[in-house]
Amino acid sequence: MKRVLFLIVILFAASPAFSQATSATATNLTAESYLDTPPTLATYCLQAATGQTSTTCTSNLTDVYWFKFTLPITITSCAVKITVVPAAFDATVDFYDPSLVFKQCVNAAGNAGTEYLRTNPNTPDFNVVTTGSTYYFRVSSTTDVLGNCFQVGLEYYRSEEHTSEL
Repeated sequence: MKRVLFLIVILFAASPAFSQATSATATNLTAESYLDTPPTLATYCLQAATGQTSTTCTSNLTDVYWFKFTLPITITSCAVKITVVPAAFDATVDFYDPSLVFKQCVNAAGNAGTEYLRTNPNTPDFNVVTTGSTYYFRVSSTTDVLGNCFQVGLEYYRSEEHTSEL
């Protein structure tokens, strides 16, 4: 009986570690205003995943972490900037609209390099974001780095604040 209880405890303790393998269980982030302060970076770790969809930046995904966010309805038009700082792996960031349709990705910085994904409010056919809507993004690796951690920050800016420095 003790062994059975021990196994049950182990299973329940291990299950949250694999809960971020799909968009359905994505971690909710709060977008911060670009003008207020630099974004707060929070630490997360990649989780094992199967059946992930490849994008133009990724194929053969093994480890991922999903996020979602809703932009404040108090602003009229905006874009977002996602910052991902991996500890020791080549991170990819894939961005999805509210219907989980792939919109864009970035994988330019190389191993342990900081990735920046920026949407552009001035290019309607590229990646417009709508206030009040929930968007998704996935941080992933194409090599097996299960448990490898990264920091992520999310900020929004109004269309009129869109500059090349963002």
